[in-house]
Amino acid sequence: MKKSNFIFFAVLFFSWLPLQAADYEYVPTVREGVEWGYYVSQAYYSQKPNTYYRVCFKGDTSINNMSYKKCYCYRTCTFDSDSAKVISFMREENKRVYMRPNPNVTNDFMNNIETLYYDNDKEYCLYDFNYNVGDTIKAIYALNGNVVTEIDSVLVNGKLRKLFKSGNFRTFMEGIGPVDENGGDIMFPFPAQLTGGAQIATQFNYEHAVGTNYADYRADAPDNNDPCFIILGVSPVSENFSTMKLVQSGSVLTVTLPTNDFGGIELIDISGRIIAQKIINGTNQTTISTLGIAPGVYVVIATSPRTSANAKILLH
Repeated sequence: MKKSNFIFFAVLFFSWLPLQAADYEYVPTVREGVEWGYYVSQAYYSQKPNTYYRVCFKGDTSINNMSYKKCYCYRTCTFDSDSAKVISFMREENKRVYMRPNPNVTNDFMNNIETLYYDNDKEYCLYDFNYNVGDTIKAIYALNGNVVTEIDSVLVNGKLRKLFKSGNFRTFMEGIGPVDENGGDIMFPFPAQLTGGAQIATQFNYEHAVGTNYADYRADAPDNNDPCFIILGVSPVSENFSTMKLVQSGSVLTVTLPTNDFGGIELIDISGRIIAQKIINGTNQTTISTLGIAPGVYVVIATSPRTSANAKILLH
């Protein structure tokens, strides 16, 4: 038996349940039982330390005969009803996420930068996760009028989610919202703004399932000084903690490996059939053409005389 086939079936055997769970399933953004962590930086114009806060949905309310989830912000490591504030009301319909600001509460978590954008008497569409590559973005998200240039996928706690990108400017993810370095949180997804003499940059740090002791997903460059983040481990089935990075852009799959010690890679479907293979001696990055390959879940395996690496991806 070829070594790569042995490795594939070993991977399949030892990670069978995560692989089966990795079939794409849309994860709504407006949902309870999840907590998102953010940090606020003012380092551009001052030496103030970063501050931290968390966001979650709890309970329902009705506004103009429409049902919304209450969106809370708080600085404690766990939800505290005495100190948490209902900053906005949000709902989701047909993969579109809508938000209404709470006119009765001052948001001091983001230093009020959201007042530059919102009328408290209106509902806003923040995200539309129905876009395809080439579509013009029409939601109020800080990409309005820009074009979706790439749709990638990432494994989060055993489920694949889509990442929508517009050039190198913004990236937003199903189930989270903005995850790039340009700033904003799930309710107010806007880049850094000048406020009171300082440039305020609010950035995503991690997503955490309430009741677990690990982060399901975290930023590429997380702020590990968040006292609440320190106590969280990492999910064993989230792709952004793996050593192999897979990015699909159009009909090209880019594979980035942790070292240049690997001699070859193979793209294999979940039945074990080799779809493509390539020799990569002396480099840690290569590409595979996905032209003509059916959409679905695949495994990329890289091998060397001493070790191997693997990762799963949903090709679209």
